Amino acid sequence: MASTPLHPEIHLTFERQEVYRWLKASGIADDDIPEALRVMPAKRQQQSEELNPRLEGTYQRIIATLLAVQYGAKELEEPFRLADQVLDDCQAQDMKAPASRNTLGERFKQLPRVQKAPLD
Repeated sequence: MASTPLHPEIHLTFERQEVYRWLKASGIADDDIPEALRVMPAKRQQQSEELNPRLEGTYQRIIATLLAVQYGAKELEEPFRLADQVLDDCQAQDMKAPASRNTLGERFKQLPRVQKAPLD
């Protein structure tokens, strides 16, 4: 009679990223992790690539709409007052300001007007 093993053989496959994450979570220092297991940083897109104008317009409309929802459409007509409110809210949330008051105000002036329309 053939006996069955108490511990069947198990084959597992791990990706390099998983092993690296597990080693880091276990408290292993980067210097002690073999270079072959280290996760290589993802390649960043080149800064020289310009954003498609239609896509940029869409992003700007999204930003303007979110600002209008958060602060009221009337506030968008006063860009520097809106910049002050955004900076105050960032400070209240312990967030780093995205830019200075003058930079934000100028950017807010460039945003397209928010058009109110019935929902589909």
